[in-house]
Amino acid sequence: MRSVDIPVLIGAWLLLGAGAVKLVRPSSSARALRIVTAALRCSVGIRDNAVRLLGVIELLVGICVFTSSWSGGSWAAGALYTGFTVFVIMALATGAPLQSCGCFGTRDAAPSLVHVALNTAIASFAIVAATDTSFGAPHRTFLAHHGLGALGSLACALVVVTVLRRAPRLRSESGVS
Repeated sequence: MRSVDIPVLIGAWLLLGAGAVKLVRPSSSARALRIVTAALRCSVGIRDNAVRLLGVIELLVGICVFTSSWSGGSWAAGALYTGFTVFVIMALATGAPLQSCGCFGTRDAAPSLVHVALNTAIASFAIVAATDTSFGAPHRTFLAHHGLGALGSLACALVVVTVLRRAPRLRSESGVS
């Protein structure tokens, strides 16, 4: 396993978690999309089923990253995270009144520069993982990671989710708005 693969695996775990949430509770993401598109004066009428479709795509890409030796999984993850980065930047630039980015349900952190940094980093690593041939080895699958990279990336993904979910509570407890 290459070191560049670890952030991509973390991103894949996050895609799996966010995709599953969007299938079960799409309303938070749909609401976030509606608010941002309205702030852009481009009301599209986002429905829950469109968000469910995004959840299915996230799940498929996450699975592809873990199970396929084809670098297309990393390309697709890079594309998704680039899209997420653009969405958060648009939300911040328009001043859209979002309490949640909609990624993991109703208790997410509001969109912030932290989201931009994380999404950009994962997108960048995914694209590097898809294109880097300097090691002379093909893109490896989850099964080739012998568990260590997968467990490490899962642990990091869980930390990211926990921090994002606790951020609103931490701000309210500290009095920071």
